[in-house]
Amino acid sequence: MKLGTSHMHSKGHEKGDKLLLRETIEQAIKKKLLFVGITDHYPLPSDIIALNPNLGKTELFNEDYLKEFEKVKKEFQDKIEILFGAEMGWSEQTKGWFVQEVKKYDFDYLIGSVHGLADKEGLYWSIDRSEEDYKKGVEKFGGIINFVKEYFNQIRNMINSGLFNVVGHLDLIKVQNKNIPLFSEKEMWYKKEVLKTLDLIKNKKTCMEINCSGWDKRCKEQYPSFWIIKEARKRGVLITLGSDGHYPEKVNRNLDRARELAIKAGYKSVVRFKNRKMIEVEI
Repeated sequence: MKLGTSHMHSKGHEKGDKLLLRETIEQAIKKKLLFVGITDHYPLPSDIIALNPNLGKTELFNEDYLKEFEKVKKEFQDKIEILFGAEMGWSEQTKGWFVQEVKKYDFDYLIGSVHGLADKEGLYWSIDRSEEDYKKGVEKFGGIINFVKEYFNQIRNMINSGLFNVVGHLDLIKVQNKNIPLFSEKEMWYKKEVLKTLDLIKNKKTCMEINCSGWDKRCKEQYPSFWIIKEARKRGVLITLGSDGHYPEKVNRNLDRARELAIKAGYKSVVRFKNRKMIEVEI
């Protein structure tokens, strides 16, 4: 079958932060993808941005963005299926905000991700921005075990919210671990956190993505690790494949590699969404 991506951004971070929606769709067609899910980063509440200006303000999901999306979707509807989604950065601070925001639009699906952790003062410690931020976060939370456990705690809170269809890059917490080795995935406390989270994903009928961006990051492998993909398969957790590119040329990055891993783990299908409903597609 032809592959599709359920995680793709049209805001080109590496291209001057320019909206590249049309170019992204054209690349997806060129690469012969079955579908492309546009899941741009949803804006965070203004009070969080005011406290954490390093997070940046995202000018998306406004009237101009929505008009452009509908225009491009209509123009290319005979060539590729274009799905309307969003990636929302979860923390306890954003829960109430997203509860209201998801009602505003007719999303096909939503990806929930944890990109960092907020401390008691509301300061946000990024996981994947830099080693320095990561180390400071570890220190702020009283050590690596507390930091990692709080990460998975927030992932589970996010799943329990019932707002999201897909858990994005489940083990992003490992991204800095090869450069600053602070924990082993073989340690029992770590495995317990992961397996408890997989059980919840299954029970809440949520999906887990195999995120292809990790191969290009410091950890040099997909999210999640292969042992986690195998454990997900044992539990009957459904999966999506996501290139997680931020400019058009990466619309199909590593999708073949992710497909091979899924098959190796025993998967015969992946999931995509339409109107918040699951559609299984043979892999």
